[in-house]
Amino acid sequence: MESESITLKDYLETKINNIEKAVSLAHAAMEKRLEGMNEFRDQLRDQTGTFLTREAYEAKHELLEKQVDELRLNRAMLEGKASQTSFYITLALSLIGLSFGLINLLK
Repeated sequence: MESESITLKDYLETKINNIEKAVSLAHAAMEKRLEGMNEFRDQLRDQTGTFLTREAYEAKHELLEKQVDELRLNRAMLEGKASQTSFYITLALSLIGLSFGLINLLK
């Protein structure tokens, strides 16, 4: 029976070795997990760097609003010119028709 028993020192050394192995494995697993988290953080940092800032958006948006207002004004002016041109064409045709009518009346 004496051959099956172990000393307290051997028992404690075995336990300590097992604990050290477990700690080492846990440490390696934690390091791997932290590396993955760091990669994720780097990706988020890169992505955030490509986002449009509020100040840049507002500046561009204001510029676009001014351009749209100018386009609306130009369109209104062109529609007004088109209406004016139509009026002059109609007036000219009416005067030509009136002239022909007067010439026929006078004959």
